[in-house]
Amino acid sequence: MKKKTTKDIVQIFAKAQGILNGTYIRKKQKRNGKIFRENQEVTFNKVSKTEADLFLKKHGINVKDYIRTMNLEQTLHVLKRHPNMTIADFLIISTIINDRDICGLGRAENTIVYKKTLADEYFYIEFIQHGKKKLALKTFYKKKAISK
Repeated sequence: MKKKTTKDIVQIFAKAQGILNGTYIRKKQKRNGKIFRENQEVTFNKVSKTEADLFLKKHGINVKDYIRTMNLEQTLHVLKRHPNMTIADFLIISTIINDRDICGLGRAENTIVYKKTLADEYFYIEFIQHGKKKLALKTFYKKKAISK
């Protein structure tokens, strides 16, 4: 598995923005008589042993050797539902995960929520895909941080 770089995250973000504003048209592929839309996937992180052990102990869910991914469809979802998200926000996802303030199971089944307060409050939610050993982007948004 080749770890993707910042360049790949920028590329998938730019494609998603292009689809939304009409400057990029997704390629279609025909496989086994069915038409599929382009859905590029980026692998940007692997779950560390320490994180997997902690998650198993705290929540009873084994995520050892899982990888973190996001794809074009998920990125489109984030930009459609949360138009205030920028490429700068996407580039700090690893910081939000690794340096989180709060981490726990989400309300939806098989989801993990990370919260990190920087200039804004960030919420990164990923979906656990046990069969594929992936933690995939489900949604990502930010709120104005409440000043104390």
